[in-house]
Amino acid sequence: MQPKMMMVAVYHHTKTLENLKRTPQALLQLLTTDHTDIVHLLGRQSGTAIDKISRLQKKHEIGSFHDLHYMNDCAGYMELQIVEWREVGGDHLLAVAEVVSSKNLHEAPILTTDYLKEKGIIR
Repeated sequence: MQPKMMMVAVYHHTKTLENLKRTPQALLQLLTTDHTDIVHLLGRQSGTAIDKISRLQKKHEIGSFHDLHYMNDCAGYMELQIVEWREVGGDHLLAVAEVVSSKNLHEAPILTTDYLKEKGIIR
């Protein structure tokens, strides 16, 4: 099926949403189970209050692709082009995006919500 499409739920009132509204190009990283220690930083702290890139650089080498940052030790990433926003209720907007390109970087177990629940990191 072409083009490949991806949907991403994005919290309202976040730096991520602000960035995606400003430019529809994005990188979606595939984190591994080795990234469990940064879930709080990436998911619960606001990019409007802290510089997440500088904090990540303390433990992870950061690469860039078309001026978009990713961690070199992630499993891979997808370059996305947002084509539509959908209001889905609650505290998220749904971004519908075309997958422009992708790159596998490492073979490693992918970080899933089931894994995070097992470890007691999320409910």
